[in-house]
Amino acid sequence: MPPRPANGIRDPDEYVEVVAEAVDRTSRLSPVRVACLERSIVLSNYLRRKDYATSFHVGVSLRGFQSHAWIQIDNDVLIDDANYINQFTSIMCW
Repeated sequence: MPPRPANGIRDPDEYVEVVAEAVDRTSRLSPVRVACLERSIVLSNYLRRKDYATSFHVGVSLRGFQSHAWIQIDNDVLIDDANYINQFTSIMCW
């Protein structure tokens, strides 16, 4: 289990949710467009520095050819809706 965050949040799952929400909210408030790739890089790097084992996925969908990037911890999708992610086939994961 990762060490307890310094901000006083005791539950590691709650900490991940707070960080994911902060990254999502910040990306939406940015004056420039922040794509899923940039958002996923920021979230993954931050959580990995805090010793969370994230998996970074890049997927494609053949419905009008779309691509998407997202972060998971175990089978939990962060920021994105799991139903949305199910439209994509993960082609890279690290």
